[in-house]
Amino acid sequence: MIRRSKGNHRGAAALFWRAYNNNLTYALFELAHLREEQGDLKRAERIYRRAANEGQPGAAEQLVRVLETRGRTQQAELLAGSSHECLEALALARAARGAYESAEQLLLGQVAKGHTRLLVTLARVREQRGDTAGAERMLRRALDAGVPFAARRLAELLRDGQM
Repeated sequence: MIRRSKGNHRGAAALFWRAYNNNLTYALFELAHLREEQGDLKRAERIYRRAANEGQPGAAEQLVRVLETRGRTQQAELLAGSSHECLEALALARAARGAYESAEQLLLGQVAKGHTRLLVTLARVREQRGDTAGAERMLRRALDAGVPFAARRLAELLRDGQM
C-alpha cells in the first residue's frame, strides 16, 4: 500500500502478488483495484473475476462495475443476476456513464423486491442527474421504510441545498 501511494505501481503489484501467493487473498482485490486505477480495465477485469471465483467479498460487484464500464453490458447483467448488491453496482456504473433511466429502473426493481435501503442509492442517482427534489422524495421514502442512514443523508441533502 505504501508503494502504491508513492507511485511505485510495479513494486506494489509485485508485493500484492506475493501476499496473495502467501494466502492473503484480499491482496488480489487490491491488485485489481491498482490495475483499475492505472486504467488497465482489461487486466482489472481478469483479476476481479479470479477474486470472485475464489469467493472474495465484493469482487463480483466490482467485476460487474468494470464490465459495465468497459461496455460489456450483457455480461454485466448476466453476472449480476438477481444479486441486489451486484445490481446496485451495475446501476451506479450506468449512472456514472449517464444512463440514468436504466440505472433508476434497476434500482426501482430491487426496491420493489423489498431492498428498501437502495432508495438511498436511488436518491444518489437522482442527485447526480440534477433532480434534487426527486432525491429528497426517495430519501423520505427510505426514511418512512425505516432505512437507518436515510435521515442523515436527507439532512445532508437539505443542508447542501440551502447553501
